[in-house]
Amino acid sequence: MEDIVSLTPKILKYQDKPNFRLYLAIACFDTGRIGDARKHVDHALRAEPENSDYLLASAAIELRRGGGESALRSARQSLDTAVGLAGADAEPLRSQILDLRAILEALSGNRDAALAALGGMKEDVVGKERIDTLRRMIEGN
Repeated sequence: MEDIVSLTPKILKYQDKPNFRLYLAIACFDTGRIGDARKHVDHALRAEPENSDYLLASAAIELRRGGGESALRSARQSLDTAVGLAGADAEPLRSQILDLRAILEALSGNRDAALAALGGMKEDVVGKERIDTLRRMIEGN
C-alpha cells in the first residue's frame, strides 16, 4: 500500500489523459471498491457519453452492484448504446458486445432477447462453436 501512496503524485499527472478515469475505475472494480468505480466511470461518461469502453464499464459496475432489474436495465442500455456506436463495420468489438448482451439476457431469463443478440453476432468473428454453445445455453439444451 505504501508504494501506491508514493505513486499518487506521479499518477495524478496523467489525469488529463484519455482513459485515465477508466483505468481508475477498473482498479477500483478489481479491488471491490464499486462505489469509487461508479464515480470514475460517471466522470468519464460526462466527458464522453458515447465512449463504448465507458459504457461497458458502466454495465459491469451495475451488474456487480446487484441492483436487480434496475441494474439489468442500465446494463442493457449501456450494451445497446455500445453496439450502436460500434456499428456493423466495427468487428470484432460489435460481436463481443452482442456476446455479452446474449449472456446477460440468458442469465436474466429473457430468452427472446438473448437469441436476438445471438443473431447479430458474426460467426466468422466469434466462431461457430461459441455461437452454438451460447445457443444451447439459451435454449436450455
